[in-house]
Amino acid sequence: MLFRVSCTAAVLLLLGLAQGALVWPGARAWGWLAVAGAVNVVLSRGLYYLALRRLDMSLLTIVLTLTPVVTWLWSLVLFGGQPTGQETVGGIATLAGVLVVTASRAGVLPRSRATSRPSHGL
Repeated sequence: MLFRVSCTAAVLLLLGLAQGALVWPGARAWGWLAVAGAVNVVLSRGLYYLALRRLDMSLLTIVLTLTPVVTWLWSLVLFGGQPTGQETVGGIATLAGVLVVTASRAGVLPRSRATSRPSHGL
């Protein structure tokens, strides 16, 4: 993770220098950076590792599948972006997949029966 953060910082520094737009943040901006760092690293990773320990892996996989959809929804709320048709179809497909798996686990939909020996059509 340190490598990823260091590379990102280096690229952003080079882009800022190249554009002549390098500005040192004020006290308020440093506060927001500290909050963002704490939320991203401490809270999100802490909850993720806690979920790994406490939740069934199949349930955790389903929940993690929703991450792109939730991120997309947050971007709509925070930045007011308009979704493309491809993003909308992808979000709906993801939600449908999670719904099918969840309904199957709850017994609403029948589970497929896997046989232990192959059928030879005799």
